[in-house]
This record gives sequence, structure tokens and C-alpha cells, in this order.
Amino acid sequence: MKKIILFCQLLLLINLFSQDGNIKKFNGLKRNIFGYSMADFDFQGYYKKIKEFEEKIENGDVKAMNNLANFYAKNDQIEQAEEYYKMAIQKGSKKAEKNLKILEKFPLMSDPMVMDDLAWDIPIEDTKGEIKIAIRGFKENGKDLNEYERNRMKGIVRKIWNKLYESADLEFIGYNDSTENKKLSLERAKRLAELFRESGLKDEMRIVKVLGKGSENPVDSNDTIAERYNNRRVEIIVKNVVKKNFDLSLLNELKNQLDDE
Repeated sequence: MKKIILFCQLLLLINLFSQDGNIKKFNGLKRNIFGYSMADFDFQGYYKKIKEFEEKIENGDVKAMNNLANFYAKNDQIEQAEEYYKMAIQKGSKKAEKNLKILEKFPLMSDPMVMDDLAWDIPIEDTKGEIKIAIRGFKENGKDLNEYERNRMKGIVRKIWNKLYESADLEFIGYNDSTENKKLSLERAKRLAELFRESGLKDEMRIVKVLGKGSENPVDSNDTIAERYNNRRVEIIVKNVVKKNFDLSLLNELKNQLDDE
């Protein structure tokens, strides 16, 4: 199952970077995209290497955890790399601890439309030219995100929001479904903004407005449980953006700093 999931992720990624220098430039979506040509990618060799590391880990080789994490990091599978670094750290690996800090410096590498599952957590430009994202996960009459979404959002702040732009102004606009009290919409916006701050949102990402708009602007009808769930949301609108330039040389420099054991 793990292999199937990884395979699907790789098929979704045309930005799968590699140290072999096969970085290509694609044109689309009114901007340039740097990506990895899937036609050049050695899937067989990739999975063979993973299997070798996994067999060593199953046989009690703790060093292989760190080394597999490095392999994932160098192939831009960040989630998997982080998982194995943490496993190695729990086993006392100092190199894995150092490597994880390097991994956290990796830039957000490409256009949101060609990324992996993190793409769902990146604000995109809508038909009106507004850059925004809707955050859901609020229980009926609840002010806070559910526990799963809260924990996930803490990581998203660090992995995406702090890397996406050099700086930006953020507006948090809360909404409720038609059965709820309008005050909830403001509380939801306030709580989510607080969660972003508590999760380490960098100073350059400025929260400039927090509003509640009740059941205005529904994105769905309010006839069913699922539709009301969709309307219970906080929209984050991004303004005055200073974009980060993707620096491939920085990425390769960071990868070269990763130490095997």
C-alpha cells in the first residue's frame, strides 16, 4: 500500500526534483514552472533503493532510517523524509536531528498546481483575481477546528505559509451555516488567526483583519449536513504579496549538507 501511495504521489508531481540536473522549465498558468520530466525518472531504481533501506530497517539497522530520510529528502518527498528523520531521532541519531533542521530550510519549491497533497493547503487565485483559501473542519456551533485539523494546521503554517511568500497581508473572514449564531463566524476567524500565531507564523506574514460575516456568501446550500459543513469555514485572503523567488542552487546546496550514517 505504501508503494502505491508513493507511486500516485510521484505521478502527481512534475516537480519531482533530482540531483541529476534534469530540471526543466514548463510554461503554463500564466507563469513559469520548474519541474522534473517524468519521462526521465527511474521509477524502478527509485523503488529498489527504498526497498533496500526498508529491509535494513526491518533488520534493526537504525542508521538506515536516517539514510532513507536523506534519500526521500533528495527526491523531494518531504513528508516521508520528515517521518524517517523523526524515527531516527527517537533512536538517538544526532545526524538525523541535524538533517531535520536542514530539511526545514527547504524552500517551497514550485507552483501550487503541480505539488503533492500540500497543494490543497495553498491559497490560489480565484476567478475574481483574489488569492484565498477556505479552511474547514468546524463542528456545528463550534468555535475551534476539530483536533485533527488543528494539529494538521500547525504543520501547514510552518511547511507552507512561512515559505510561500517573502511577506503578505492576511485577512481572516469567518462564516457560519444558516442555523448558527452570527457571532460564531467572528469567533472562528479569531481562533484560527490565534492558531496561526501560536504555530509560529513569521512576522512578515501580517494578520491585518479578522472579521465575521455570519451566513453571508454561502458556498453551498444549507439543506444537508455536508452542505452546512462546507459553509462553516474561515477564508484567508492574501494581499500585498511579495513573492519568493525559487532558488534551485539553494535547494541543491541544502541537499548536499545532508549527512548519511
